[in-house]
Amino acid sequence: MVVISVDPHLAGNLVVGALLHGGIEVEQGRGAALEAAIGAAEREVRHVYSGKQPSEIEGLQAARKLFRSIGADPTRMRPASEALLRRILKGGELPRINSVVDAANVISLRFLLPIGLYDADKIEGDILLRLGRDDEGYDRIGTGRLNLHGRIGLFDELGGFGNPTGDSFRTCVDESTTRIFVFLFAPSSFSLESMEERIEMAARSVRDYVGGNETGRAFLAKGVKERTSIEGQ
Repeated sequence: MVVISVDPHLAGNLVVGALLHGGIEVEQGRGAALEAAIGAAEREVRHVYSGKQPSEIEGLQAARKLFRSIGADPTRMRPASEALLRRILKGGELPRINSVVDAANVISLRFLLPIGLYDADKIEGDILLRLGRDDEGYDRIGTGRLNLHGRIGLFDELGGFGNPTGDSFRTCVDESTTRIFVFLFAPSSFSLESMEERIEMAARSVRDYVGGNETGRAFLAKGVKERTSIEGQ
């Protein structure tokens, strides 16, 4: 059992959904369903948002609002979902990493919400969401060290491992991964019902694209739950 909680000082700023999914096999190749989903997501983004500035795209404003609620500038340290969208609108493609990471990127692009993806067996102990302190940070996948000072972070017994802008190398998904945590981050104005719907869609997408089975889900929002647990092996 993993207990997930949010610091009371941060609880009023966000709504979080978490999904635990096991029995997966990470592959470098991608099945037909995932390849089709990647292509469809890229085409839809180009069709709907081509020629628009990020400030004109309504779906991006939730993640930007979350950043601003803690005093962070989303134009300096962009939400991961916005970074993906910008990549596609500039003529690029979704990065091909492995089947599970690629599936998570499709989900993030569809929802336009930051998504965190972690190897559940690399997380030590319980998980706490809070703002990072002066000397806290981690080695971010592919881009060097990420400073968590004043930023939303996911922390376990070993320190920070996740943030709405990018995830840590320590808990990254690789070919040894069999269980994953998926986190979705949204501002407090985002309804709990909307988050529940997105976690349900994320659960179906993960199952359809990479197999395995959901073993638990949790939601955190001020006045609803600020501490919960996920059980699953």
